[in-house]
Amino acid sequence: MYCTYAGNTLMLKKGNHRFAVDLCTYYREEDQLSEHMFITGLTGPGGRKTFMAGAAPSGCGKTTTAMVGSDFIGDDLAQIWIEDDGTMRAVNPEIGIFGIVKDVNREGDPYLMKCLRGYKPVEVIWSNVLVDDDLVPHWTSIAEVLVSESCYLWLILDTPSNDCLVRIGLEGTDESPVDVSDSIFSIISDTPSCGEIWSTAMYSGTGKFTSVTYDGSKFAAVGKGGVIMTSYNGKKWSVQSSGVTNDLNGIIYGDNKFAAVGAGGLILTSSDGINWIDQYPGADNELRGIAYGNNMFAGVGVGGLILTSLDGIAWQVQSPGIAVDFRGITHGNNKFVAVGDRGTIMTSIDGINWSKRSSWTTNTLYGITFGDNKFLAVGESGVILSSSDGVNWNSRTSSVSMNLLNVGQSNSTFVIVGEYGEILTSPDGINWTSRYSGVRNNLTGIACTESLFVVVGVETILYSLCE
Repeated sequence: MYCTYAGNTLMLKKGNHRFAVDLCTYYREEDQLSEHMFITGLTGPGGRKTFMAGAAPSGCGKTTTAMVGSDFIGDDLAQIWIEDDGTMRAVNPEIGIFGIVKDVNREGDPYLMKCLRGYKPVEVIWSNVLVDDDLVPHWTSIAEVLVSESCYLWLILDTPSNDCLVRIGLEGTDESPVDVSDSIFSIISDTPSCGEIWSTAMYSGTGKFTSVTYDGSKFAAVGKGGVIMTSYNGKKWSVQSSGVTNDLNGIIYGDNKFAAVGAGGLILTSSDGINWIDQYPGADNELRGIAYGNNMFAGVGVGGLILTSLDGIAWQVQSPGIAVDFRGITHGNNKFVAVGDRGTIMTSIDGINWSKRSSWTTNTLYGITFGDNKFLAVGESGVILSSSDGVNWNSRTSSVSMNLLNVGQSNSTFVIVGEYGEILTSPDGINWTSRYSGVRNNLTGIACTESLFVVVGVETILYSLCE
């Protein structure tokens, strides 16, 4: 069997190089160079660091050579430019390394083998390798004993969960030998931080999604026109029938059921995310958000509407004493906190009696969450507010000017989503980093688990792994 060089066919090297060259040619003309070079640094006497870039042909050991450096940057591509102060700069546009794995073994390449054999969690794309029954890749001159009785030729996206595996060849036997002389690997990067790298999920049809939640085993997303989709892994989604055409604006899971709210006072409930029941609450105003806490559901909407329910079926209208349009609600620190237009923040211990709090802003607040022992609210023109008790609020700097539409937290990471595909992450809710989402659509909802973030928006579902 013949397998072509995946550096070309899978665009693992040529694709990245093409993008880098295009950047220089069309967008950074005469300002940057895109070169086929490794970048590494060496620390000398006295702690001085010297960085170098070098060109070398494939298969000569440049990856191993580059990794000898104390400050390894990249082994294949270099984007080079001169700063205003006259210093030369270089980055690795691949955000990872790429190499031919043939003849790589523990004796000659101990550090590289630690990366490839799981010294620490890294994402690796393999091609033209043999995989044993335990899903361990093998290649020519690896100098390891093959324990399994059979091997197969696979193309592997080797994430820490081993959840993307495609068999592309025949069993490697004497009758059908497999040519693995062009085996390659591509280490995408060290395990990215939560929310750093985003991928597009697979789903059929269309959907202007507004909100998403997680029940411990599956995600459920809702949107305009009554759309509902579910997913067990956040990556592949299935369409479910809501039985309605009303816009759905919010969804939450609590008391062993999903509850979704929307236009016309609509409330839907489901025990499995598939079969939905219309629970008429006796109010016709549009509902925009819903939360669960202290054994109670609480929904908020237009005109100061607040509804509460102990079971998601029977609902009571509450009077917050204010006619503002609410946009979102959460529960944490033993209280509900609702946010809305003109910087409105309301809190309640029991969902019945509500108190207005000072937010120090007149900007509309669109979303709120509770995590890491603090509330975080986001809104119009990049506003971010934080509070430890929901009563006293502090303004935080986001460094963006577009509207921020929702926020979530898990695994010691806050994630904010907003207009034009904006995604911000923070370890503490104070210092924020902008992340590349790959989309320009508005992002409106977020759900978090310990290992996965899922973001939804207009014709968009994204996910980011946390390892």
